[in-house]
Formats: sequence, C-alpha cells, structure tokens
Amino acid sequence: ASSLGPARFLTGHLAPISCIAINRAFSVIVSGDQAGCLLIWDLNLMTYVRSIAAPSPGARVTCVRVSDTLGDVVSVWSTARTTAVDFSSATPLIAPTHTSTELCLHTVNAAVVRSSRCNHRICSVAISVMPEGLYKNVIATGLHTGAIWLWNSWNMEVVGHIPTNFTSPVLSLQFSYDSYSLVGGSEQGELEVWTQGDPPS
Repeated sequence: ASSLGPARFLTGHLAPISCIAINRAFSVIVSGDQAGCLLIWDLNLMTYVRSIAAPSPGARVTCVRVSDTLGDVVSVWSTARTTAVDFSSATPLIAPTHTSTELCLHTVNAAVVRSSRCNHRICSVAISVMPEGLYKNVIATGLHTGAIWLWNSWNMEVVGHIPTNFTSPVLSLQFSYDSYSLVGGSEQGELEVWTQGDPPS
C-alpha cells in the first residue's frame, strides 16, 4: 500500500509548469512556468515563500535545480527574439527568430548572485555536491548541440567542456551523490556516463 498522504494543492502559477525542483536539505520546492514565473515554496508548511524575477521581459523558465550544499537556485531562462527585417524590399522575408538563453544563480532567499548568457540553447542542468571549501562545485549544462558545458558555481564563467558523442540535444543531466560521476541523456535515446578518478573513501 502507498504511504503517501493526501495531496496538497499549491496555487500561484497561471501558465503551464515547465520545471520543478525539490530539496529536502533546505525544505524547499521551486517551480517555474512558461510565463516566466519562478516560485519558491516551503516544503514543510506547503506554503508560498517568495518569487524569483525573470532576468528579462518575456523570458520563460525551462530548467531549475537547487544546490544541496548551499541551497542556491540555478535556473535557465529562454527568450525568443526577432531579427529585424528590411521591409523596403519588394518581397520582404518573414522575420526570423532566435532563442537567447540565460543561466541564473540566486540564493534560496531569491537574491541575485550572478547570471550568464549562453549563445546556445540550454536543455538541461545539474549541480555537483562536493563539500564547499574543499572542492569547487560546478554547474553542468546540456546544450541543444549535444555538448556539455561546465560553469563555475561562484562566478558563472565557463570552466570546461565534457567531450560527448551526442549528436542531438542533451535533455537530461544528473550527478551521482558524490559528484564523481555525471550521467547525460540525449534526445535520440543515448546515455553516457563520465567518471573522474576514484571516489573518496
């Protein structure tokens, strides 16, 4: 028999919910929607706590994770932008659009830490959970090109790239509990695992 209790309803979103993260260590749920609303909820009280503002008008949340070490919230925002077209031509073309992606870092109290723009569309994100002060944690992002980029979790600068065999978007990323392994999954059903050295005893 299921040990789950009755459902509790959290109201606050007015658009389709695109991502959810839950963190037991900091007792929070973070949920984002396609209208650019990113909300933080108290996991114990099941109540709304605060909102994280969109980095730019029209941005929508596509991914969210909560750090197990500091409680920081990592979010990915996507904004569709239209390129200007010269309508003086006799046969003007339809204005093309491109997607701008922004990777943002906030504290669990919704204060802005840093943000960085990415020229490629970010499809997935994961955060390493090594002990702070002993190791430098990174944010891993899976791109639509099949690449995986690593970002410094303090200054949000790119610190490395993981070679992959993916030829399609990286839709899923997950670090192991000790962060010595990273697993990635692609749109074409491919799964790759990367492991560094021997895990600590």
